Amino acid sequence: MRPFTPKLLASRMNNSLAGKKITKLSSSAHQVASTFCLAVLVLVVLCDSSIARQTSQQLDPAFARITEGGKHLTVITDLPLDDEIKALPAIFDLAMSLWCEQFKVDPRKTDGWRPTLYLMLDRNRFRQAGLIPKSVPEFKHGWQLEDEMWVQEQSSAYYRRHLVLHEGTHWFMFRKYGFYDTPWLAEGLAEHMGTHRWVDTKLQMGIIPANREEVPYWGRIKLIREQCADELAPSLEDILSYSNTAHQDAYAYAWSWALTLFLMHHPDTSKVFEALLKQPAMNSREVERWLRAKLTGKLPRVRAAWRSFVSELDYGYTTEPGMLQLTADAVPFANEHELEIRSDRSWQSSGVTGKAGQKIRIRAAGEYVIANNPKPWVCQPAGVTLEYYRGHPLGKLMLVQLQPQKEEEATALVDPIGVGEDFVFEPTQDGEIFFRINESAGNLGDNSGTLKVKLSSP
Repeated sequence: MRPFTPKLLASRMNNSLAGKKITKLSSSAHQVASTFCLAVLVLVVLCDSSIARQTSQQLDPAFARITEGGKHLTVITDLPLDDEIKALPAIFDLAMSLWCEQFKVDPRKTDGWRPTLYLMLDRNRFRQAGLIPKSVPEFKHGWQLEDEMWVQEQSSAYYRRHLVLHEGTHWFMFRKYGFYDTPWLAEGLAEHMGTHRWVDTKLQMGIIPANREEVPYWGRIKLIREQCADELAPSLEDILSYSNTAHQDAYAYAWSWALTLFLMHHPDTSKVFEALLKQPAMNSREVERWLRAKLTGKLPRVRAAWRSFVSELDYGYTTEPGMLQLTADAVPFANEHELEIRSDRSWQSSGVTGKAGQKIRIRAAGEYVIANNPKPWVCQPAGVTLEYYRGHPLGKLMLVQLQPQKEEEATALVDPIGVGEDFVFEPTQDGEIFFRINESAGNLGDNSGTLKVKLSSP
C-alpha cells in the first residue's frame, strides 16, 4: 500500500492553524516563526517515523530481531523463527539488485539503504509495544512508511514473501522518487516485482506464474478472469484514473498489475514505459497526460491490443511469442493474399483488413508440432480433437478481427473464430485480420513448424 507521508502531515498541520487569529509580524519575526514551525514539523515527522526504530532497540522478549544473512534488511517479528523467515534478509539483498536494474539505480548508491520490516502475527502486540506509529492507518496485509514496512502474517510462505517484496518495491520507489502519487503505477509495479519465483536460493521477480499452485493465495489472474466473465473488465483509462482509495478492493491490484505488465512488454508501449520510470514522480493526471502525449497516434491501436492481451492473459502466459500489434499500414483485402503462420507465435497479422459485408475464403494447409509429450503431436489446420482449448480442437487455425478502438469504453474480450482448413469469413466490421493456432499462450514455446494460409474471393 502507498504510504502516509510528511507532505500529508504538513497539510494537516496547516489545516489545524486555519481560522486562528494571527498578529502581523515583522519580517525578522516571520523568519523566526517560520523556522520554529519548520523545526516543529521536522520533529513531529522524525518522532512519528522513528518511534519503531527507538523502541526496537529495547525489544520485548516476545519479539525477535533478524539481521543475519543480508546487509539491507532488518526483520522484527513475533513469529517463531523458521528457515523461511530467516532467509528474508538474504532474499531482500537479491531483490535489491533486481530493483536497481528495474529502476536504473546505481547499486553503489544503495549501500546505506536499510529498511526495517515488522512481520506480524499479532498486530495488537506491535501497537502496544509502540512499533506501529500513529500515522500508519489500518491496513489488511501490508504497509510502507519511509524506511519501515509492516506485513501481516499470511497463510503461505509464498504470499508472505510476495508482500515483503511488494512493500519493498514501495520502499525502493520512495528511496528513488519520494512520494509517488499514481496509485495504478505504484501498486502495479509493486505487484509486478512482488510476483516472484524463489527456487534453490535463486530469486526471479516480475514473473507470470506458470500455474496457481506456484503462487498460493495470490489470485490476481483469478480476479481478472472473474471480471472478464462478468463483462466488468475496466477500460485502459479506467485503470489509469484509479483514485487513492481504489486499492481497498483486491480487483484494483489485479488490474494495476495487468496494465503494468502490458505497458512494460507491448511493442507499442515498452520504450514509453521505460522512459516513464526515468521521469520524476508525478500524480495520476500528470502520468496520463504524459502517456497520451507519448502515444499520440498509437493510442487507438494500443486500446485494441489491450483487449487482446486481457483476453489471452492466464497462468503460463508469456510475452515471448509476441503480443498482438495492429499495423499502421495494413491494406484492404482485394482478390488474393497469401501468408505463413508460425505455430509457436501468438496472434500474427495477415497484413490486410476486411470490410463489413465482404466475403473472404480462407484455406490453410501444412503440418506442425504442437506438443512433445510423450512424443511429438503432429497437427494440421483442423486441429487435434483429442484435446480442446476454449471450445475448439487444440492446434486449430483461428482468426480474429480488430480495429483501432477510438472510444474509452469498457474492455470487451476478443472472441476468436475457428477457421480450420477451409472457411468463408464474413466480417461484420472493418478491421485488421489476425491468425494463430488454438493453444494457450503459455504453451506455444514447444511448438514448431508453420502453415500456409491463402485468402481469396469466394
